[in-house]
Amino acid sequence: MISFENYINTYEGRRVKNEDDFKRLSKTAERYIVSVIAPQYREKDIEEAVYALCDVLVKYEESSGIKTERVDGVSVTYEEGLLQKLMYNTLKLYVPSRLLYRGL
Repeated sequence: MISFENYINTYEGRRVKNEDDFKRLSKTAERYIVSVIAPQYREKDIEEAVYALCDVLVKYEESSGIKTERVDGVSVTYEEGLLQKLMYNTLKLYVPSRLLYRGL
């Protein structure tokens, strides 16, 4: 079952610091997964993926998606689509490839 307790104890996650943040991030992760994978998944198929995506979301929030940054010239470049790339590449590591095909 997807929970903050399992994130900490089973997955050994360390990026998400509290249960409130975990609830927010895990909802986002689950919505992303549902949008990408075939609808016939089981929770056990995606549990570790949710935890990994929570870590990706925390890291992205901390970095603000900045690709390059200059201090004196105050030039900041954001990498377009970075979050989407990070999430999909992470998802591929945890979800069986048969679930990534939506048959479209």
